[in-house]
Amino acid sequence: MIDRSQRDKLSQDLRRLVTGRMSNDDFDDVYYEEYESSYDVAVREIGGFGYGLYSSDVLFPYRLKGRHRVSVDVRQMACRCVLFLRSDREYKWPPMPTESGRRFLWALCFNLGLPGSIAMLLICTPLLATKDKTFAASLVIPSVIVLAYSIWVIFGSRRRESPEWQSWKNTVVYDAWPFYRLDDLNRARTRGTT
Repeated sequence: MIDRSQRDKLSQDLRRLVTGRMSNDDFDDVYYEEYESSYDVAVREIGGFGYGLYSSDVLFPYRLKGRHRVSVDVRQMACRCVLFLRSDREYKWPPMPTESGRRFLWALCFNLGLPGSIAMLLICTPLLATKDKTFAASLVIPSVIVLAYSIWVIFGSRRRESPEWQSWKNTVVYDAWPFYRLDDLNRARTRGTT
């Protein structure tokens, strides 16, 4: 479904954001009020792209100028987004795989496994010098296992992508986004906004 009024508004707001004529707070307001829950998938996805261009957790509003200015590649991507929003094309990109299980495991190991096992080792290592070595060993051995597993999850397993992610990457053309194919982008460039 294409929502022409939202596409026109987002096209204007995205240009204003990228050129530094709109602050991050102003874009936040319209993003949450209009774009994030839009029925038009293109508005949701391109609105999310605009939202990802800045940090929302800073105390003071700022514009994408000076040291906050976006790169040339991001500007080109924003131009493609504006061109897409002005067209009457349906958004065809497949949704990105979420990999929420992997992210949860990584967060669990990073926030609990790593610091918890280090703390337990620091507490239990002096106990190995006491008479009750079996009690200390029963705490140290699981701590070493959790520490090793946490290190592997955080540093080792992040390098590999899931089959879903690899399949998704093989079906899309990054240089065309939000257009599905480079041919679609080239046709839109030569014809204007068809």
